[in-house]
Amino acid sequence: MTKIYVTCLLAFLIVSTYCFGQTGVNTVSTVTTISVAGGTSSQVIKSHPDAVNGVQENTNYTVKYNNNGNVNINSFTISGKTYVKYGLFDTIIQRRVANAWETTGGNKQQIYCEGPLLIDNLFHTMNFPVAFPQVINHAYMERVMKEGYINRGSDNVFNNDPNSDQTFNNIERVDFVTTDAVASNYTNLAGFLIAERGGNDPFKIAAITGIDANGNPTSFGSVLSVNASAYGNNITSAVTYVMRKDATDNALRPFSLVTSQGIRAVFISFSNLGIVTNQKIYGYSLMAADVTATTSAQLLNYTNNT
Repeated sequence: MTKIYVTCLLAFLIVSTYCFGQTGVNTVSTVTTISVAGGTSSQVIKSHPDAVNGVQENTNYTVKYNNNGNVNINSFTISGKTYVKYGLFDTIIQRRVANAWETTGGNKQQIYCEGPLLIDNLFHTMNFPVAFPQVINHAYMERVMKEGYINRGSDNVFNNDPNSDQTFNNIERVDFVTTDAVASNYTNLAGFLIAERGGNDPFKIAAITGIDANGNPTSFGSVLSVNASAYGNNITSAVTYVMRKDATDNALRPFSLVTSQGIRAVFISFSNLGIVTNQKIYGYSLMAADVTATTSAQLLNYTNNT
């Protein structure tokens, strides 16, 4: 079986000799990581005052990140060809903009964690198999995006509409950056695997074609629209708990139980992103499906609400 090295969730690539582009992924190989450095944690945390879906409001829960079941994709298969993860990105940068309901543009954080089928509202204990994303400056979403475990991730990243539910954010663009440029002789083979809980949200993506000395994007390739129909079948499913930290909070707080959802994935090749043979790129940027920007200047100007 041919092996093709590729980005996996938040990771990287090399190539082989098979050709296709934006493709749903149906078969994956996963690894359950025993532990992540610094990831075991037990905290007594008061739930969010607007908690929903069975999580009691303003209630102390003992939240245990057991760090013994972090599920990662190490390869996936399309048409008999196996793609293998190459590496992780150096940094994840979230581009935030103040809006009518997040008026400060502050560091709101929302992640999901795999958890038990039912909420323990007798002893008020939440047991998660995943690691606690130990970081400075409360950059939890960036940490979970970078590590790419599929049973722990960021929640509703581009949902900026307060009328849809109570998990709206203030994020306009997310940059997945590698400071060492990568390039490929086989742009139909090299690419990125994007996995999503629910697997039903369209998005836009562009390759980062230039960065400055601090790792901030300075130029982009063409913008690709990815529709919900592009995802493959469920590669796994999980009951998850949303943990939320508002800008004024000091910790992630229990917020919501999400009944079992599938996780689905799509592979996007360099050629899909308009990248030519041996052209250097520095990762990619994700945006919501309603973004209208098409040029580098428009993508860089993420504070422009048009």
